[in-house]
Amino acid sequence: MKMQNENKEGQFVSFLIVMVIFLVLIFFGVGIYWIRTNEQDMLLTDAATVQETIKHKTLFIQCNNSTNNIKSRLNLRSFLASLQKFPNIESSVIEGVGDDVSLLRSLIEQEVVQNNVKFIFLVGFTYSIELTNIFRSFPNVTFFLYDGESREGNVINYIPRTYNMKYLLGILAGGVTKTDKIAYVADVKNASNMRALNAFAIGVAKVNPKAKIIVTWTHDTKDLGAASFLIEKMFEQTKVDLITGSLEVCVWCELAKEQKDMLYIGQFYNSTHYDKRYISSFTYNMEPCYDYLLRAITNGMTNIKSTVWFGTMQGVVDIDRISPYVNDKQRKYFDYEFDKMRKYVNFVFKGPIFSNDHRRIVLDDAIIPDHELGRLFNWYNYNIREFALDGNYYREHVKNTQNDNNVSVEIMSVEKAKNVANIPIY
Repeated sequence: MKMQNENKEGQFVSFLIVMVIFLVLIFFGVGIYWIRTNEQDMLLTDAATVQETIKHKTLFIQCNNSTNNIKSRLNLRSFLASLQKFPNIESSVIEGVGDDVSLLRSLIEQEVVQNNVKFIFLVGFTYSIELTNIFRSFPNVTFFLYDGESREGNVINYIPRTYNMKYLLGILAGGVTKTDKIAYVADVKNASNMRALNAFAIGVAKVNPKAKIIVTWTHDTKDLGAASFLIEKMFEQTKVDLITGSLEVCVWCELAKEQKDMLYIGQFYNSTHYDKRYISSFTYNMEPCYDYLLRAITNGMTNIKSTVWFGTMQGVVDIDRISPYVNDKQRKYFDYEFDKMRKYVNFVFKGPIFSNDHRRIVLDDAIIPDHELGRLFNWYNYNIREFALDGNYYREHVKNTQNDNNVSVEIMSVEKAKNVANIPIY
């Protein structure tokens, strides 16, 4: 009996020893885990602190001045709104560079050398060989080219799908015209303007195959005098009853108001254009675009394509209010086409498409892909005709002058740029 008790006591002691060792191991393991977790948290906190303190140097350069150019003001406003969301990004603003490429180069060189700028946004510049040479001169700088068509390795083209809105506005125009003649005024023949013009013409043809678009070019982004002269001549010499265009200032809107029964479609949202003859326009908000690009900078520029498109799905472009001139049947078809576009199943440049010199541009059911849309179109849709006069005629025969809308270079801090960007758009 005594032996049995001693055996039980020995087993109990052994059990206690095993339990003590087991608990020591558990506490030791928990302690190590706590230490390692704390170390990892400290490392993550330190990394986050370092990330927050990293200042990415950027530069925002516009060809025009925001004070007298609505499109420039809208871009500046959107960029500054996005910039506020990224405290680790610094930026300054330069406006009014104009077409002086040598000046643009010297400004970029100064900012790169003195301020170590690594990311530069360019807005309103016409793509050219001279611009390409600038990109090649600064291979360690990433350029973001608005509405661009560059193929350089250090350039990101970011393009709003305004041509989609032009297509929809073309549907409205084709439905309301009574003379089947529509005036269209644009500045320079670049990829963006040719894309917009052809999209508008395709929209017109969807509902009115007989209607013609009569286009004139100022061949200058700032010659508003030429634009006014050409518009007035189109009113005099053609039977157009509706006018629209692709100028950065809606010159035709005010001139159309002076013409009896002349309908017009705006370029951007503008509350002062609301009257019965104002058919519609499109709204334009580049903030989602700049959100995306600035986020890409903070993420090390990984997984970003050389050309990025932004449309209705991102909230960049949309249609403004529509005039009562558009009847219920026309509005129903417009809504049907717009609904498809919102779902990204409505492709504007889908065949068959024919040019006005009888070439087949796109085969039946074929589609022009995005990477081709970024290049210059060298054709007009079948229903487009060129007006006899253009901006060169105006400058050679009517008024031998420099640009009517001169710009001046201004280098601004973000704080000052905010004041400019907040100027009301009338």
